[in-house]
Amino acid sequence: MPNHIHFICVIEEPLATARAKGAPTLGRIVGAIKSTSANYCRKEGLSGKLWQRGYYEHVIRNEKDYLEISQYIENNPARWIEDRYYQI
Repeated sequence: MPNHIHFICVIEEPLATARAKGAPTLGRIVGAIKSTSANYCRKEGLSGKLWQRGYYEHVIRNEKDYLEISQYIENNPARWIEDRYYQI
């Protein structure tokens, strides 16, 4: 989709439970993606708001959930024409 992204992020358990400064969290990962991509876009001359403030998350708890979500992500671009922001 041109106006949003979906991704599956795996955080290894030992790293996620580490209390050390800088341990990866979903919030830090999403923040890094937003920051890095916004900086790149600004370097390329784009301006304005690039990201919404928050994000939606869902914890994948089993293989069935993973398969449903990964299929949703894979099929999502085919629904772009149904998006309210779709333009030809």
